[in-house]
Amino acid sequence: MNPNTGELRRIAEGQAMPDGFEALYDKRLAQLARSKLDRDEPAQVNLRSTSPLAQWAKKKRKAKLAAASRRRNRK
Repeated sequence: MNPNTGELRRIAEGQAMPDGFEALYDKRLAQLARSKLDRDEPAQVNLRSTSPLAQWAKKKRKAKLAAASRRRNRK
């Protein structure tokens, strides 16, 4: 899943992860993503909703911003 855009893609085993995408290792999130992908491929997650996938993406975006802030503040 791309946490910035909400795009879901099915990646084959051994295939390289596209830029900006992260794997869903949590079983519950992976199951939700699979069910959404079974309906339509490629799928889109509404990032403004309160679904577990949207909350996961929000945490990833916040962590990225926090890491950038820590890097800037080290100087």
